[in-house]
Amino acid sequence: APVAGVPTAQGAPAMAPAPGGGGQGGAPSAGAFEYGHRPVRDLGWALLYALFLVGVVAAGAYGASHGNPDYDVLASSESLARAATCPAEGARGAQRYGAADGFQEPETIDADHFLHSARGWLAASAAGSVIIGALFVALIAHHPRAVVRTALVVQAAIVLTYGVALVQVGGGLALVFGLLSILLGCLLVYLVFKWPSTFETCARLLAVAGAAVRENPGLSFVALGVQVVLLLVLMGHGAASVAAMRNGEPARRPDVVQSGDVCYSDGNGGGQVDCCYWRPDAWVIPAWSLIGLSMLWTTFVAFDLKLHVVAGSVAQWYYTPLGTPARGTTWRALRNATGPGFGSVTFGAAILTLCELVRQAAAQARRDARRSGDGAAQILACLCQCVLSCIAEIIEYLSKFAIIEAAITGLGFWAAGKQSTERLKRHFNKAYTVWWLPPTVLNTMVLLVAVGYGVAVGWLGTRAFAADDNDTKALERVVLGVLAGLMALIVLGFFATLVLNAADAAFACYTHDLDNSRIGRPEVHAVYAIVVPLAVGAGVANVAGAV
Repeated sequence: APVAGVPTAQGAPAMAPAPGGGGQGGAPSAGAFEYGHRPVRDLGWALLYALFLVGVVAAGAYGASHGNPDYDVLASSESLARAATCPAEGARGAQRYGAADGFQEPETIDADHFLHSARGWLAASAAGSVIIGALFVALIAHHPRAVVRTALVVQAAIVLTYGVALVQVGGGLALVFGLLSILLGCLLVYLVFKWPSTFETCARLLAVAGAAVRENPGLSFVALGVQVVLLLVLMGHGAASVAAMRNGEPARRPDVVQSGDVCYSDGNGGGQVDCCYWRPDAWVIPAWSLIGLSMLWTTFVAFDLKLHVVAGSVAQWYYTPLGTPARGTTWRALRNATGPGFGSVTFGAAILTLCELVRQAAAQARRDARRSGDGAAQILACLCQCVLSCIAEIIEYLSKFAIIEAAITGLGFWAAGKQSTERLKRHFNKAYTVWWLPPTVLNTMVLLVAVGYGVAVGWLGTRAFAADDNDTKALERVVLGVLAGLMALIVLGFFATLVLNAADAAFACYTHDLDNSRIGRPEVHAVYAIVVPLAVGAGVANVAGAV
C-alpha cells in the first residue's frame, strides 16, 4: 500500500494502506517477494561446490582403503620417540607394513565412567539449552528493553571490574590500561543515560526481529536442522581427513643425533626429542588442502543457506496482512534456498571463504614478521592486516545483503548484490549509529545466560557423581557445567544470529517499501522510520507520523 501524502511515480498523492496490511482478503500482497516461478541462478557455482564434495568423498574412500594398517601404533608418541621406529637408512615404504612388531598399543584415557554417570544430565542439558534458546527469543520479542538494559549493565560491569583489577595490580602499563578501562565503563554508563533514545531504538529493533522469528514457528526448526546437517557434513570431512592421514609412515627427523634408542636435538642445547615424525604420502597434503577448503566453504554455505531461508520467510511474513498467520512461509523459503537459489548461496559462501582466507593469510604474515624481529616489517604487516580486514568486513557485509536480496527477489547473487548495494547507499547512511548495538546486546546476553546455565547445571548435577570421592566429584561437576555451558552458548548463539538475520531481512523489505512508496508492515515502519528517514523524490515524509 502506498504511503499517505507521498507522491507516487505518476505524481498523484498516495493513499494510506488499507486496514489489514499488505494484501486483500487475507492473501499476501506481491510486495517485493517473488512468489512466481524462479529460474535457477548461478548453477556453475553449485556444480563447483558439488565437485568439491565429490573430491572429499573420493579422498576419504581412497585413504580408508590404502591406509597404513599399523598407523595407531606407529603414529603414537611412544613409537615416534624411539629410533627403532624409523631407521636412519630406511627407504621410503620400509616402515609401512609389519613395522609395529614388538610395540604395544598406546594407553588412552577412559571417559566411560564420566559419560555413564553424566549421560542423563548431558541429554537434559542439551534439551534444556534448546528450550532456553526458545525462551530467549520470546524474551527478546516481549521484553526488549530489559534485554538491552541488562546487557549494557553487564558490559559496563565487566569493563569496570577489569579496570579495577588492573589498577590493583599496579605498575606502569597495568595502571594506565586500568584507568582507561574504568573511564570506558563510566562512559558507557553515561551514554546509557545521556542518549536513551538510541538504546530505545535498539530495543524496538530487537522486538521487531523477535516478533518475526516468533511468528514464523517453523523457521527455528528448519534453521536448527541446517546446523545439524552442517555438523554431520563436517564430521564427514573430518573422517575423510583422518582416513587420508593414515596413509604414510614414520621417518627419521633430519635434525637429530641418535644415541641408542633415543635422539637428541642437533641444536638448541641438544635436548632429547622424538627421533621420528609421521611422513604422509605425496597425495595426502593436496587432499588435506582440498578437505580444509571444502570444510570452510561448507561452513559458509550453511550460514548463507540459513540466511537465505530466514530472509525468504521473513519477507513473506512482512507482506502478509496483519492478524493473518504465516503459513508455509518457511517451507517455501527452504525450497527456494535449496533449489533455484542454491547456486547463489554457494556463490556468496565462496566470497566469504575467500575473505576468510585473505584474513588468515594477513594474520600469518603478521606472525611471521613478529618472529623475524624486523620493526619495519612488523609495522607494514600490521597495517596490511588492518586494511585487508576492513576490506573483508565490508565485502562480507555487502554479501550478506546480497543473499537477502536474492532470497526476496530471486535474482542471481551478482545482480542482487548490485541492487542491494545501491539501496543501502540510499537508505542506510543514517542507521549506522544504532546498527552496531543489537549484536553487542545479544552477544552479551548469550554469554551471560550460557554462564548462568552452566553454573546451574554443574551445581544441580551433584548427585550424578555421588559415589565418587570429593576431589573427583568436584572435577566432574566442573566438566559437566562447562559442557552444559558450551551447549547453551552454541544454541543461544544460533538463536541470536537468527534474530539478527531477521532484523536485516526486515530492514531490506523496509528499503524496498521506501523505493516503491508503500507500507508493507506498519509496525516495522514505525521502528525503522526512527532510524532511516524516508526520502522519495525531492520530498521527505515522516512515516512514523503516517502510521
